[in-house]
Amino acid sequence: MKGNLLHKKNNHYLFNLCFLNYLTELFVSSVFCLYIAKKLENMKEKLCYVEGNIAYFTTQDLDKQWGDDWDDAPYEHNAGLPYLPSVYYYADGRSEKNIRDWNKDGTPKWEIIKVMFEADLYTPCNNAINSPYSVQDINNGKVAWLKSFNKEFYIYAGVSIKEFKRLVELSGGNIYLKE
Repeated sequence: MKGNLLHKKNNHYLFNLCFLNYLTELFVSSVFCLYIAKKLENMKEKLCYVEGNIAYFTTQDLDKQWGDDWDDAPYEHNAGLPYLPSVYYYADGRSEKNIRDWNKDGTPKWEIIKVMFEADLYTPCNNAINSPYSVQDINNGKVAWLKSFNKEFYIYAGVSIKEFKRLVELSGGNIYLKE
């Protein structure tokens, strides 16, 4: 086995995946948790949307994050995914970043982070043909994005990835965060 377990790039620790294949599942889980903690310590992300087993987090204020039909109920039949920083594409092949969403140096003012999870957690549309909620209602705290029937805890909009991870693991589940 060659290489280091961790190497530093852009102030984040990355894994040498070939080396990880030889580690036990317990050790990999522990190292992965440390990696997530290191990556998240400076982020200001907030849960803004859940669809299936993917939770979406935004780095902008929750009241500024939007998506298609987020003000329509039932959300499960109307709402689209969270909007990303916008770029205009023209027929002549040019593209232009929307100055509302981009810094002068070309970096986005905010981003969307997708976190996959597996857990026995339920969304507001579970056990309903049409839920009475819009994404805007859920993000304003009328109901939790996820709840557990057996442990009686709730995951509301605005929670950080770190807290989301803690709550999902408390339910007996796992999260998966792509670098």
